[in-house]
Amino acid sequence: MIAEDITQEVFTNAWKAIGSCKCKEQTFSSWIYRIAHNQIVDKFRSTRSLTATEITVESLPGNIDVEKDAEIKLEWEQTLETISFLPEKQKQVIILKFIEGMDNREIEQITGNSQNAIRVLQMRALNTLRQQLHKEIQK
Repeated sequence: MIAEDITQEVFTNAWKAIGSCKCKEQTFSSWIYRIAHNQIVDKFRSTRSLTATEITVESLPGNIDVEKDAEIKLEWEQTLETISFLPEKQKQVIILKFIEGMDNREIEQITGNSQNAIRVLQMRALNTLRQQLHKEIQK
């Protein structure tokens, strides 16, 4: 439900601002991602009570295998919980890089950070995640 609302807003905003896009294939996808990113940030700011797991778990596939589905949802929630401890810029880079599958050039266009800054953010985020997972294993 929330994802559908955000999607609708993204395409409404894109339709209204289509004149500002240079409409090259590479810049168009980055332009749309930028609009989507801004819309998601606005949504989280306006409704602080929502968590990332509420939005993402809803979008997981239905009950193909109840046990496997529950296991996937649990792993996904644990992943999101671990990522949620990262600073905002690091979290954004990790999501765009490893969940969305973007390269640093695309991330640069979306975030406005240089590719060097993206590499540093990614390295710091991965080090933090490694330390966090190591602590979890130690428990």
